[in-house]
Amino acid sequence: MNITKVLSDRPAYIWIGVYLAINVTACFLILNQSKLLGEAANVDLHNATPVVLICFVVLITYLLILGPLFNHFFKLPATLVPSVPATQSSGRDIGLFLLCLQIGFVLFILSEGVFVAGSTERSTSLWSRFFVLFSCDTLFLLYYAYYRENKLYAPNVLAEIVSSLLRGWIGIFMTLAILESIRLLRRRQLSKTKIATIAFFILLLFPFLQVLKLGIRASAMGAALDYSNLISSLSSNIEIENFLYIFYDTFQIFVDRLQILSQYIVVFQNSEALFEQYQSGHILPFWLDGIHGVAYYRVIGDVIPDNLGVHLAKLLDPLNIDVNWNSNPGLLAWILIYPGIGLVYVLYIFFVLYVSLIFIKGIRHRKPEVVDLVWFSWLVYLMPGWTGSLYLFLHSAIGFYLIHLVRRMFVSRASSFSLANSVRR
Repeated sequence: MNITKVLSDRPAYIWIGVYLAINVTACFLILNQSKLLGEAANVDLHNATPVVLICFVVLITYLLILGPLFNHFFKLPATLVPSVPATQSSGRDIGLFLLCLQIGFVLFILSEGVFVAGSTERSTSLWSRFFVLFSCDTLFLLYYAYYRENKLYAPNVLAEIVSSLLRGWIGIFMTLAILESIRLLRRRQLSKTKIATIAFFILLLFPFLQVLKLGIRASAMGAALDYSNLISSLSSNIEIENFLYIFYDTFQIFVDRLQILSQYIVVFQNSEALFEQYQSGHILPFWLDGIHGVAYYRVIGDVIPDNLGVHLAKLLDPLNIDVNWNSNPGLLAWILIYPGIGLVYVLYIFFVLYVSLIFIKGIRHRKPEVVDLVWFSWLVYLMPGWTGSLYLFLHSAIGFYLIHLVRRMFVSRASSFSLANSVRR
Protein backbone atom coordinates (compact mmCIF):
# COMPACT_ATOMS: atom_id res chain seq x y z
CA MET A 1 0.00 0.00 0.00
CA ASN A 2 1.32 3.43 -0.99
CA ILE A 3 0.99 5.50 2.18
CA THR A 4 1.69 8.76 0.31
CA LYS A 5 -1.16 8.07 -2.13
CA VAL A 6 -3.56 7.16 0.69
CA LEU A 7 -2.76 10.37 2.56
CA SER A 8 -3.12 12.50 -0.58
CA ASP A 9 -6.49 10.88 -1.35
CA ARG A 10 -7.73 10.97 2.27
CA PRO A 11 -5.47 13.50 4.04
CA ALA A 12 -7.84 13.87 7.01
CA TYR A 13 -7.07 10.28 7.99
CA ILE A 14 -3.74 11.38 9.44
CA TRP A 15 -5.59 13.51 12.01
CA ILE A 16 -7.97 10.67 12.82
CA GLY A 17 -4.82 8.69 13.56
CA VAL A 18 -3.46 11.49 15.76
CA TYR A 19 -6.64 11.65 17.86
CA LEU A 20 -6.79 7.87 18.14
CA ALA A 21 -3.15 7.72 19.26
CA ILE A 22 -3.70 10.48 21.82
CA ASN A 23 -6.70 8.71 23.37
CA VAL A 24 -4.85 5.38 23.44
CA THR A 25 -1.93 7.15 25.15
CA ALA A 26 -4.39 8.67 27.62
CA CYS A 27 -5.80 5.22 28.34
CA PHE A 28 -2.35 3.83 29.17
CA LEU A 29 -1.53 6.83 31.37
CA ILE A 30 -4.83 6.58 33.25
CA LEU A 31 -4.40 2.87 33.88
CA ASN A 32 -0.77 3.30 34.87
CA GLN A 33 -1.32 6.27 37.21
CA SER A 34 -4.86 5.37 38.36
CA LYS A 35 -5.63 9.03 37.72
CA LEU A 36 -7.57 10.99 35.11
CA LEU A 37 -5.87 13.56 32.89
CA GLY A 38 -6.18 17.22 32.01
CA GLU A 39 -9.30 19.01 33.19
CA ALA A 40 -10.45 15.86 35.01
CA ALA A 41 -7.24 15.41 37.04
CA ASN A 42 -8.99 16.36 40.30
CA VAL A 43 -11.75 13.77 39.87
CA ASP A 44 -11.25 10.36 41.49
CA LEU A 45 -11.15 7.32 39.21
CA HIS A 46 -13.49 4.63 40.52
CA ASN A 47 -12.12 1.11 40.69
CA ALA A 48 -15.16 -0.30 38.89
CA THR A 49 -14.91 2.10 35.93
CA PRO A 50 -14.33 0.14 32.67
CA VAL A 51 -11.57 2.42 31.32
CA VAL A 52 -10.54 0.10 28.48
CA LEU A 53 -14.13 -0.42 27.32
CA ILE A 54 -14.83 3.35 27.33
CA CYS A 55 -11.60 3.93 25.41
CA PHE A 56 -12.65 1.29 22.86
CA VAL A 57 -16.01 3.06 22.36
CA VAL A 58 -14.25 6.42 21.90
CA LEU A 59 -11.91 4.95 19.28
CA ILE A 60 -14.75 3.29 17.38
CA THR A 61 -16.79 6.51 17.28
CA TYR A 62 -13.83 8.49 15.91
CA LEU A 63 -13.09 5.83 13.28
CA LEU A 64 -16.66 5.32 12.07
CA ILE A 65 -18.04 8.86 12.31
CA LEU A 66 -15.04 10.75 10.90
CA GLY A 67 -14.37 8.06 8.31
CA PRO A 68 -17.08 6.21 6.34
CA LEU A 69 -20.07 7.94 7.96
CA PHE A 70 -18.79 11.41 7.03
CA ASN A 71 -17.93 10.32 3.49
CA HIS A 72 -21.46 9.02 2.92
CA PHE A 73 -23.08 11.97 4.66
CA PHE A 74 -21.38 14.59 2.47
CA LYS A 75 -22.68 12.84 -0.65
CA LEU A 76 -26.30 13.29 0.42
CA PRO A 77 -28.38 15.44 -1.96
CA ALA A 78 -28.83 18.87 -0.40
CA THR A 79 -29.96 21.20 -3.21
CA LEU A 80 -32.85 22.75 -1.30
CA VAL A 81 -31.87 26.44 -1.64
CA PRO A 82 -31.04 28.54 -4.73
CA SER A 83 -27.35 28.15 -5.50
CA VAL A 84 -24.97 31.10 -5.61
CA PRO A 85 -21.47 30.95 -7.10
CA ALA A 86 -18.21 31.38 -5.22
CA THR A 87 -16.17 33.44 -7.67
CA GLN A 88 -12.99 35.48 -7.58
CA SER A 89 -14.98 38.72 -7.38
CA SER A 90 -17.23 37.41 -4.60
CA GLY A 91 -14.10 36.35 -2.72
CA ARG A 92 -12.79 39.89 -2.99
CA ASP A 93 -16.02 41.56 -1.86
CA ILE A 94 -16.76 39.14 0.96
CA GLY A 95 -13.11 39.16 2.02
CA LEU A 96 -13.26 42.94 2.36
CA PHE A 97 -16.50 42.70 4.34
CA LEU A 98 -15.03 40.08 6.67
CA LEU A 99 -11.83 42.10 7.15
CA CYS A 100 -13.86 45.16 8.20
CA LEU A 101 -15.89 42.93 10.53
CA GLN A 102 -12.74 41.51 12.13
CA ILE A 103 -11.11 44.92 12.55
CA GLY A 104 -14.30 46.14 14.22
CA PHE A 105 -14.23 43.09 16.51
CA VAL A 106 -10.60 43.73 17.48
CA LEU A 107 -11.40 47.37 18.28
CA PHE A 108 -14.40 46.26 20.36
CA ILE A 109 -12.25 43.79 22.32
CA LEU A 110 -9.65 46.48 23.02
CA SER A 111 -12.25 49.03 24.12
CA GLU A 112 -14.47 46.75 26.22
CA GLY A 113 -12.08 44.03 27.40
CA VAL A 114 -14.64 41.28 26.82
CA PHE A 115 -14.74 37.93 24.98
CA VAL A 116 -11.52 36.85 26.73
CA ALA A 117 -11.43 33.07 27.28
CA GLY A 118 -12.20 32.11 30.88
CA SER A 119 -13.32 35.61 31.87
CA THR A 120 -16.76 36.32 33.32
CA GLU A 121 -16.68 39.90 32.01
CA ARG A 122 -19.66 40.59 29.75
CA SER A 123 -20.95 43.58 27.85
CA THR A 124 -24.63 44.43 27.42
CA SER A 125 -24.03 46.73 24.44
CA LEU A 126 -25.62 46.16 21.05
CA TRP A 127 -22.16 45.64 19.57
CA SER A 128 -21.59 42.70 21.89
CA ARG A 129 -24.80 41.07 20.69
CA PHE A 130 -23.86 41.88 17.10
CA PHE A 131 -20.55 40.03 17.37
CA VAL A 132 -22.29 37.09 19.01
CA LEU A 133 -24.65 36.86 16.03
CA PHE A 134 -21.83 37.38 13.51
CA SER A 135 -19.12 35.06 14.77
CA CYS A 136 -15.89 36.27 13.18
CA ASP A 137 -14.13 33.00 14.03
CA THR A 138 -16.64 30.79 12.22
CA LEU A 139 -17.09 33.19 9.30
CA PHE A 140 -13.31 33.22 8.87
CA LEU A 141 -13.25 29.41 8.70
CA LEU A 142 -15.94 29.48 6.01
CA TYR A 143 -14.00 32.14 4.11
CA TYR A 144 -10.90 29.97 4.35
CA ALA A 145 -12.75 27.03 2.82
CA TYR A 146 -14.08 28.92 -0.20
CA TYR A 147 -11.42 31.57 -0.75
CA ARG A 148 -8.10 30.28 0.55
CA GLU A 149 -6.39 31.43 -2.68
CA ASN A 150 -7.86 34.93 -2.62
CA LYS A 151 -5.50 37.89 -1.99
CA LEU A 152 -7.60 39.02 0.97
CA TYR A 153 -7.03 35.73 2.77
CA ALA A 154 -3.66 36.93 4.12
CA PRO A 155 -4.95 40.06 5.91
CA ASN A 156 -7.96 38.10 7.16
CA VAL A 157 -5.87 35.32 8.68
CA LEU A 158 -3.63 37.96 10.30
CA ALA A 159 -6.69 39.71 11.77
CA GLU A 160 -8.00 36.36 13.04
CA ILE A 161 -4.69 35.56 14.76
CA VAL A 162 -4.54 39.01 16.41
CA SER A 163 -8.18 38.70 17.52
CA SER A 164 -7.55 35.22 18.95
CA LEU A 165 -4.44 36.26 20.89
CA LEU A 166 -6.24 39.28 22.34
CA ARG A 167 -8.85 36.88 23.70
CA GLY A 168 -6.24 34.53 25.17
CA TRP A 169 -7.06 31.78 22.69
CA ILE A 170 -4.25 29.98 20.86
CA GLY A 171 -6.45 27.32 19.29
CA ILE A 172 -6.30 29.23 16.01
CA PHE A 173 -2.78 27.83 15.46
CA MET A 174 -4.03 24.26 15.91
CA THR A 175 -6.94 25.01 13.59
CA LEU A 176 -4.67 26.34 10.86
CA ALA A 177 -2.22 23.46 11.39
CA ILE A 178 -4.97 20.89 10.82
CA LEU A 179 -6.57 22.59 7.82
CA GLU A 180 -3.28 23.55 6.14
CA SER A 181 -1.72 20.11 6.65
CA ILE A 182 -4.77 18.45 5.07
CA ARG A 183 -4.57 20.88 2.15
CA LEU A 184 -0.84 20.36 1.61
CA LEU A 185 -1.06 16.58 1.98
CA ARG A 186 -3.71 16.43 -0.72
CA ARG A 187 -1.41 18.43 -3.00
CA ARG A 188 1.53 16.23 -2.02
CA GLN A 189 3.43 19.32 -0.89
CA LEU A 190 4.09 18.13 2.67
CA SER A 191 7.12 15.87 2.88
CA LYS A 192 8.26 13.92 5.94
CA THR A 193 11.07 16.46 6.43
CA LYS A 194 8.61 19.37 6.45
CA ILE A 195 6.32 17.54 8.87
CA ALA A 196 9.23 16.85 11.25
CA THR A 197 10.45 20.48 11.03
CA ILE A 198 6.99 21.92 11.69
CA ALA A 199 6.44 19.52 14.61
CA PHE A 200 9.82 20.50 16.08
CA PHE A 201 9.04 24.22 16.07
CA ILE A 202 5.51 23.68 17.38
CA LEU A 203 6.85 21.75 20.36
CA LEU A 204 9.55 24.35 20.92
CA LEU A 205 7.38 27.47 20.66
CA PHE A 206 4.25 26.12 22.35
CA PRO A 207 5.42 26.96 25.94
CA PHE A 208 5.83 30.63 24.93
CA LEU A 209 2.32 30.69 23.46
CA GLN A 210 1.03 29.15 26.69
CA VAL A 211 2.66 31.97 28.69
CA LEU A 212 1.06 34.55 26.42
CA LYS A 213 -2.36 32.88 26.68
CA LEU A 214 -2.28 32.60 30.47
CA GLY A 215 -1.05 36.18 30.82
CA ILE A 216 -3.91 37.56 28.74
CA ARG A 217 -6.48 35.50 30.63
CA ALA A 218 -5.00 36.54 34.00
CA SER A 219 -5.10 40.22 32.98
CA ALA A 220 -8.77 39.88 32.04
CA MET A 221 -9.49 38.67 35.58
CA GLY A 222 -7.59 41.51 37.26
CA ALA A 223 -4.31 39.68 37.86
CA ALA A 224 -0.94 40.61 36.39
CA LEU A 225 1.90 38.49 35.11
CA ASP A 226 5.48 39.61 34.55
CA TYR A 227 5.92 38.51 30.93
CA SER A 228 9.61 39.44 30.82
CA ASN A 229 10.49 37.21 33.79
CA LEU A 230 8.44 34.31 32.49
CA ILE A 231 9.88 34.53 28.98
CA SER A 232 13.39 34.94 30.42
CA SER A 233 12.90 31.88 32.61
CA LEU A 234 11.71 29.81 29.68
CA SER A 235 14.51 31.06 27.42
CA SER A 236 17.18 30.26 29.99
CA ASN A 237 15.96 26.67 30.08
CA ILE A 238 16.23 26.22 26.31
CA GLU A 239 19.51 24.37 26.26
CA ILE A 240 20.37 21.14 24.50
CA GLU A 241 20.02 19.03 27.64
CA ASN A 242 16.60 20.55 28.38
CA PHE A 243 15.07 20.04 24.92
CA LEU A 244 13.69 16.62 25.80
CA TYR A 245 12.03 17.99 28.95
CA ILE A 246 10.43 20.84 26.99
CA PHE A 247 9.19 18.45 24.32
CA TYR A 248 7.84 16.02 26.92
CA ASP A 249 5.97 18.78 28.78
CA THR A 250 4.51 20.08 25.52
CA PHE A 251 3.48 16.57 24.46
CA GLN A 252 1.82 16.08 27.86
CA ILE A 253 -0.16 19.30 27.37
CA PHE A 254 -1.30 18.14 23.92
CA VAL A 255 -2.44 14.80 25.33
CA ASP A 256 -4.26 16.51 28.22
CA ARG A 257 -6.01 18.95 25.90
CA LEU A 258 -6.90 16.70 22.95
CA GLN A 259 -7.84 13.48 24.73
CA ILE A 260 -11.51 13.11 25.54
CA LEU A 261 -11.33 9.80 27.40
CA SER A 262 -11.10 11.40 30.86
CA GLN A 263 -14.23 13.49 30.29
CA TYR A 264 -16.14 10.43 29.09
CA ILE A 265 -15.11 8.62 32.27
CA VAL A 266 -16.34 11.53 34.43
CA VAL A 267 -19.69 11.56 32.61
CA PHE A 268 -19.96 7.76 32.99
CA GLN A 269 -19.19 7.88 36.73
CA ASN A 270 -21.61 10.76 37.35
CA SER A 271 -24.36 9.89 34.84
CA GLU A 272 -27.05 9.44 37.53
CA ALA A 273 -26.21 12.74 39.25
CA LEU A 274 -26.13 14.55 35.89
CA PHE A 275 -29.51 13.05 34.99
CA GLU A 276 -30.99 14.35 38.24
CA GLN A 277 -29.50 17.80 37.58
CA TYR A 278 -31.05 17.78 34.11
CA GLN A 279 -34.44 16.67 35.44
CA SER A 280 -34.40 19.47 38.02
CA GLY A 281 -33.72 22.09 35.33
CA HIS A 282 -30.10 22.84 36.20
CA ILE A 283 -28.72 21.65 32.83
CA LEU A 284 -29.82 23.16 29.55
CA PRO A 285 -31.43 20.68 27.13
CA PHE A 286 -29.20 19.97 24.13
CA TRP A 287 -31.82 21.29 21.69
CA LEU A 288 -31.62 24.72 23.35
CA ASP A 289 -27.81 24.84 23.50
CA GLY A 290 -26.81 27.77 21.30
CA ILE A 291 -27.79 31.34 20.52
CA HIS A 292 -31.37 30.25 19.79
CA GLY A 293 -31.58 28.99 23.39
CA VAL A 294 -30.23 32.28 24.72
CA ALA A 295 -32.87 34.14 22.69
CA TYR A 296 -35.63 31.82 23.95
CA TYR A 297 -34.78 32.35 27.62
CA ARG A 298 -34.56 36.11 27.16
CA VAL A 299 -38.00 36.15 25.56
CA ILE A 300 -39.58 34.21 28.43
CA GLY A 301 -37.60 36.27 30.95
CA ASP A 302 -36.03 33.31 32.71
CA VAL A 303 -32.42 32.62 33.73
CA ILE A 304 -30.74 30.27 31.27
CA PRO A 305 -29.28 27.11 32.88
CA ASP A 306 -25.71 26.02 32.25
CA ASN A 307 -25.19 23.87 29.20
CA LEU A 308 -23.71 20.41 29.71
CA GLY A 309 -20.15 21.58 28.97
CA VAL A 310 -20.26 24.38 31.57
CA HIS A 311 -21.96 22.13 34.13
CA LEU A 312 -19.32 19.47 33.58
CA ALA A 313 -16.58 22.09 34.02
CA LYS A 314 -18.02 22.99 37.43
CA LEU A 315 -18.07 19.31 38.31
CA LEU A 316 -14.40 19.00 37.32
CA ASP A 317 -13.34 22.11 39.23
CA PRO A 318 -16.03 22.98 41.83
CA LEU A 319 -13.85 25.47 43.74
CA ASN A 320 -13.15 27.68 40.71
CA ILE A 321 -16.36 29.70 40.68
CA ASP A 322 -14.90 32.86 39.09
CA VAL A 323 -14.01 31.35 35.73
CA ASN A 324 -16.43 30.70 32.89
CA TRP A 325 -15.31 27.78 30.73
CA ASN A 326 -16.58 24.70 28.94
CA SER A 327 -15.40 21.14 29.14
CA ASN A 328 -15.82 18.51 26.42
CA PRO A 329 -18.62 16.17 27.48
CA GLY A 330 -18.24 14.00 24.38
CA LEU A 331 -20.65 13.17 21.57
CA LEU A 332 -22.21 10.25 23.47
CA ALA A 333 -22.56 12.10 26.80
CA TRP A 334 -26.29 12.72 26.47
CA ILE A 335 -26.87 9.05 25.64
CA LEU A 336 -24.95 8.04 28.79
CA ILE A 337 -26.89 10.54 30.91
CA TYR A 338 -30.37 9.99 29.49
CA PRO A 339 -30.59 6.89 27.24
CA GLY A 340 -34.34 7.43 26.85
CA ILE A 341 -33.84 10.44 24.59
CA GLY A 342 -30.96 8.89 22.65
CA LEU A 343 -32.95 8.66 19.41
CA VAL A 344 -34.17 12.27 19.73
CA TYR A 345 -30.57 13.36 20.32
CA VAL A 346 -29.31 11.53 17.24
CA LEU A 347 -32.10 12.99 15.09
CA TYR A 348 -31.41 16.51 16.37
CA ILE A 349 -27.69 16.19 15.62
CA PHE A 350 -28.46 14.88 12.13
CA PHE A 351 -30.86 17.78 11.56
CA VAL A 352 -28.25 20.41 12.51
CA LEU A 353 -25.57 18.72 10.40
CA TYR A 354 -27.84 18.33 7.38
CA VAL A 355 -29.18 21.89 7.40
CA SER A 356 -25.57 23.12 7.62
CA LEU A 357 -24.78 20.97 4.58
CA ILE A 358 -27.71 22.45 2.64
CA PHE A 359 -26.39 26.00 2.96
CA ILE A 360 -22.76 25.03 2.46
CA LYS A 361 -23.67 23.23 -0.77
CA GLY A 362 -25.83 26.20 -1.67
CA ILE A 363 -22.61 28.07 -2.49
CA ARG A 364 -21.32 26.50 -5.71
CA HIS A 365 -17.68 25.48 -5.55
CA ARG A 366 -15.16 22.90 -6.68
CA LYS A 367 -12.86 23.22 -3.73
CA PRO A 368 -11.87 20.26 -1.54
CA GLU A 369 -11.20 22.74 1.27
CA VAL A 370 -14.98 23.03 1.72
CA VAL A 371 -15.23 19.29 2.38
CA ASP A 372 -12.24 19.62 4.72
CA LEU A 373 -13.96 22.37 6.72
CA VAL A 374 -17.16 20.38 7.21
CA TRP A 375 -15.05 17.41 8.34
CA PHE A 376 -13.10 19.72 10.66
CA SER A 377 -16.37 20.97 12.19
CA TRP A 378 -17.23 17.35 12.98
CA LEU A 379 -13.81 16.85 14.55
CA VAL A 380 -13.85 19.92 16.84
CA TYR A 381 -17.59 20.49 17.44
CA LEU A 382 -19.39 17.18 16.98
CA MET A 383 -16.96 14.71 18.55
CA PRO A 384 -16.39 16.73 21.77
CA GLY A 385 -20.19 17.05 22.16
CA TRP A 386 -20.35 20.82 21.77
CA THR A 387 -23.91 21.09 20.48
CA GLY A 388 -23.91 24.86 20.98
CA SER A 389 -20.82 25.29 18.78
CA LEU A 390 -22.33 22.91 16.23
CA TYR A 391 -25.43 25.11 16.09
CA LEU A 392 -23.22 28.20 15.79
CA PHE A 393 -21.58 26.59 12.75
CA LEU A 394 -25.06 26.09 11.26
CA HIS A 395 -25.97 29.68 12.06
CA SER A 396 -22.76 30.97 10.44
CA ALA A 397 -23.22 28.75 7.37
CA ILE A 398 -26.67 30.28 6.84
CA GLY A 399 -25.22 33.78 7.34
CA PHE A 400 -22.35 33.13 4.91
CA TYR A 401 -24.81 31.87 2.30
CA LEU A 402 -27.07 34.91 2.79
CA ILE A 403 -24.07 37.24 2.39
CA HIS A 404 -23.43 35.63 -1.02
CA LEU A 405 -27.10 35.87 -1.91
CA VAL A 406 -27.39 39.57 -0.98
CA ARG A 407 -24.17 40.35 -2.84
CA ARG A 408 -25.49 38.64 -5.97
CA MET A 409 -28.70 40.69 -5.78
CA PHE A 410 -26.74 43.94 -5.56
CA VAL A 411 -24.43 42.92 -8.41
CA SER A 412 -27.40 41.94 -10.59
CA ARG A 413 -29.18 45.23 -9.91
CA ALA A 414 -26.01 47.20 -10.59
CA SER A 415 -25.55 45.34 -13.88
CA SER A 416 -29.18 45.94 -14.87
CA PHE A 417 -28.89 49.64 -14.01
CA SER A 418 -25.68 49.94 -16.02
CA LEU A 419 -27.25 48.14 -18.99
CA ALA A 420 -30.34 50.36 -18.86
CA ASN A 421 -28.17 53.51 -18.91
CA SER A 422 -26.23 52.16 -21.90
CA VAL A 423 -29.48 51.53 -23.84
CA ARG A 424 -30.74 55.06 -23.12
CA ARG A 425 -27.54 56.56 -24.49
